Amino acid sequence: MRSSWEVAVAHRLDRDGLCWDYEPRQFLLGDSTRYTPDFRVDLGPLGELWIEVKGEFFGKSKDKALAFMQTGRALYIVGKDNFKNYTGVSPYIAHKLYPPVAGK
Repeated sequence: MRSSWEVAVAHRLDRDGLCWDYEPRQFLLGDSTRYTPDFRVDLGPLGELWIEVKGEFFGKSKDKALAFMQTGRALYIVGKDNFKNYTGVSPYIAHKLYPPVAGK
C-alpha cells in the first residue's frame, strides 16, 4: 500500500471482519482510460463494494471514479471529509500509526 490512509482503511475493513483485496483489478473505461480502485470488498450475496482512498478528489481522479460508477459498480470514496469518521483516526494519527506497507 502506498499511503498510510490506505493502511488505515485496511485496518478498518479487518476490524469489520470483511474480506478484501488491495488493487486486485484494473478497469478499462471507455476511451482507453485505465482505473484501479484501491480496494475490492466482498459483500457475499450483496456483491462487491469498491473503495477509493483519495485525500483530494478532483480532476482526472474524480473523472475516473465517476466513470467507474457509471458502469454500475458500487464505489465508496474515503477522502479528507470522511476519513476520520470512516477509519476512527485522524489523518495525522494514521500517518503515525500506519506507515505504508511495501509489497502489499
